[in-house]
Amino acid sequence: VVAETAAAADAAARLVQVEYDILPAVFDPEEARTPGAPVLHPGRTPEDRVADASRNVVAQLHDGHGGDIDATLSASAVTVSGTWQTSRVTHAQLETHGAVGWLDEDGRLVIRSSTQVPFLTRDELAHVFDLPRENVRVFAARVGGGFGGKQEIFTEDLVALAVL
Repeated sequence: VVAETAAAADAAARLVQVEYDILPAVFDPEEARTPGAPVLHPGRTPEDRVADASRNVVAQLHDGHGGDIDATLSASAVTVSGTWQTSRVTHAQLETHGAVGWLDEDGRLVIRSSTQVPFLTRDELAHVFDLPRENVRVFAARVGGGFGGKQEIFTEDLVALAVL
């Protein structure tokens, strides 16, 4: 709920009715990549920033270094293979996530945010809202302590939606 006052937001939130559709689920990343697993992002393409929706692969990294992996492994004195897991890790930023927004006198969307990556945030907002990049301005306060946890859209899209 987006509102101009806390009281209006509270009143509007009380009017919200939620209806859930129970969909097939998958709870293991390896299971999610198997053929026949429920597709989590149907119809998404790399243009939508989803690497391979049919295999539930949202992102892929390629370091660009080629080479013959099989030959390298064969020539290695020792190889180790297995599957290792760690518990979930989350950042604990020193500052809160926050954003405010408005349209400037030229009609450009302006977002002031606690993001660590204002240019990426600008590009993401332009993509999400189908706006020219030059019509989106994002700037961040000089505050540190994000530790890498503020490198994606978190609140900025919601603020932009309210502004637009």
